[in-house]
Amino acid sequence: MCSLSGYSTDKTNDHFRTNAKSLINRNILIRNSLNYSVIIVLIIFFTGVFLSSGIGALEAVSPDWSTYHGYNMDFIDVSDEGYILGMTQEGTIFFLDQESQFISSWSREEQVPGSLTFSTRGFEALALYQDGYITLFTHDQEDGQQPWAYSIADLNYENAAVSSDGQRIAVSSRPTEEIAGENWYKQSILWVFNREGEQLFNREVDSRILLLDLNDSNWLAAGGEQIGTPENPRGKKAVYVFDEHGYLVWDYSLEGSPKHVGFAGSSQNERVAVLTENDRFYLFNKDGELIWSQEDVQNAVWDRGPYIAAETAGNVLLWNIEGDIIWRHETAYSKLLEVNSEGITAAADENEVIVRSRLGEELFSYRADEKIQSLSLSSSGDYFTLGSNLINFFKLEN
Repeated sequence: MCSLSGYSTDKTNDHFRTNAKSLINRNILIRNSLNYSVIIVLIIFFTGVFLSSGIGALEAVSPDWSTYHGYNMDFIDVSDEGYILGMTQEGTIFFLDQESQFISSWSREEQVPGSLTFSTRGFEALALYQDGYITLFTHDQEDGQQPWAYSIADLNYENAAVSSDGQRIAVSSRPTEEIAGENWYKQSILWVFNREGEQLFNREVDSRILLLDLNDSNWLAAGGEQIGTPENPRGKKAVYVFDEHGYLVWDYSLEGSPKHVGFAGSSQNERVAVLTENDRFYLFNKDGELIWSQEDVQNAVWDRGPYIAAETAGNVLLWNIEGDIIWRHETAYSKLLEVNSEGITAAADENEVIVRSRLGEELFSYRADEKIQSLSLSSSGDYFTLGSNLINFFKLEN
């Protein structure tokens, strides 16, 4: 009996069988390790190919440009042409073009907080300050030039709107006690101006009008509330629609105070959308008939298109104008929400934003170094902006 390399060649020998079994197991382990390595390499290879093709991957992108202006941006908007309008916390208004070139700016000598509305055509900015000062600022105005202004003395502004073509401006204000007497807190006055700042009319309304929107026919949608009385302790919380002359067409009592009111849908299929403080969403036709509603809606936004983006129960979703859910995604990105007329949706938290297509596909994400204060999508879907102490500008590929 002979042995080779310390192993007996007698296959009946127990020592041989034990060592042979060990060799076989070791060879199997080596082959399996090689197979696993090959599989891992293949997975990595095909994953790289898959991701590089852009299929199913969430692309983290960088802005086309960023510009620092040193102030926190309370408001930012981008037009279909790529013009960027901003308003700082100090009340300074400025315009930039789509290549970050400064066009013009304007500010009052008094630093008075205010609000800003942008016409959807993208050339006019309506500024309304807390002391009743109103001004329309246009992008082609010379830098620092005084725009037209109208000052409503002894009135407290509530809200304002500018028509899509910039030709008409609506403002709601609350009279002081000296003017309206003991009922001052129950009333509002609707003011309507043309583009040149000429007052067309004003109407007293027996409700505090807190929210306003203008459609292409110069009809007004408004959200307001009446203070309770001994006869009616709950008061009245309602949406109101006025015609182009400021006369009431219809109103509808709501269960909660309105926090967002406006026209939605196209001019051929126009709707009035309302979100209330008790998290209920309503959609009406132009005649005031309730089409559908939804509870447990914490946030909802819409543009002049057939889509409504909403946050409900920890999800961001997209409805069509008929109330059908197009997509729903669980997400934490809901501090800021925006949707345009093409159904592109942006949802942001403190410093991160995700942009989705109309079908819910994740187009890209972006993490900012600073807190996101505001965001805007152009109605055309070509441009996207983020505002903080920086302006971040993105050109979107359709």
